Amino acid sequence: PLTASYAFAAPAAAPVQRVLINVIWRGGCDQHAWFPLLGNPEYAKARPNIAETAQTAFPLQRGVGAINEFRPLYDALGAGGFGYVPAAVSQDRSHSHFDATDLLEGGMNTPSSDGWAARALRNLPNPAVLSAVMVDSNLPKSLAGSQALTVDRLDAFGLAGGDDIKAKSEATLAKFFSQYKDPVSKSALETLNGIKTIRNLGEYQPATQYPDNRFARAFRTAAQLIKARVGLRFVTIDMGGYDTHTNSRGQLHDHATEAAGAMNAFFQDLGTALRPYVSVVTTTEFGRNWRENGSGGTDHGHGMGMQVLGGGSTGGVRGMPDIAATIQRNDTRGPVDYRDVLTEGLTWLGVRNAASVFPGHRFRAVGAFKK
Repeated sequence: PLTASYAFAAPAAAPVQRVLINVIWRGGCDQHAWFPLLGNPEYAKARPNIAETAQTAFPLQRGVGAINEFRPLYDALGAGGFGYVPAAVSQDRSHSHFDATDLLEGGMNTPSSDGWAARALRNLPNPAVLSAVMVDSNLPKSLAGSQALTVDRLDAFGLAGGDDIKAKSEATLAKFFSQYKDPVSKSALETLNGIKTIRNLGEYQPATQYPDNRFARAFRTAAQLIKARVGLRFVTIDMGGYDTHTNSRGQLHDHATEAAGAMNAFFQDLGTALRPYVSVVTTTEFGRNWRENGSGGTDHGHGMGMQVLGGGSTGGVRGMPDIAATIQRNDTRGPVDYRDVLTEGLTWLGVRNAASVFPGHRFRAVGAFKK
């Protein structure tokens, strides 16, 4: 299949439509490193070598801060566009990367053959050729069962060969598949239309300079597709390197620089006209333990921190009123299920009956997304 490390979804064409971007931190992001409990003596005691302080982080709400690398993004979006949900729990209890990822992206209480984003796309009105895309070479489990395309680089997207060979191949395939009405032929024709749409975009001139890294290039591609109004509605972008068992502090500050820099450039590139229509929600297969280990890192935990950024965000720290109470022994558990946050995001996007995307789960409002 054609693929990418972010994913899009949508009807084809003109009006400005809402776009939801799911960013996945692969490896289990340490929420207590990026969003520390500032001034909490138990936090400082649990992390004598890796705790963040008032010098390395700025306050958000209710004792929660964000490390300074996120400050430019916070300033660009404003307090109302920079939201955080601490200690969101998943169905996983194994703390295994494989099992936790399978449940996270399946969205059910037990392993499933399809993904939550694929089910959501079926309930999104007026789907089109570029309904969903993953920018990378592999489709994530969350989009399994959808017609999502994967796109590593727009300039390389399409069939193999030179321009003449590509044109002849596309014409031959279109003529062949247009004879049939079965689902495979329909999917093939939609893919060929997607190739043509992307090829006709031309060279992109962003409104701002992006950092030179893979994560930023993924957001640059998303911005190009959003601004081209090709019907993009849903995007998935992932970033690895978050399994920080050793020397976590330096790694996570570096990751924050890369992540925040890419997202800040992306929202700047969209400009004030498009920014209200685009939201980012982050997930990770699990969080990390409350206490540091003996190697300057942290081990696999449970509750994850979720960022909700952009036009659909209500801003602030959402979820449990007493954040410190989410700490149970060496783990983090709260009353918010990550699927509640995703359901709100999908509702904001326009997905019909978004709660049905997560069968077996009873939705509880969090207030992280606008209506």
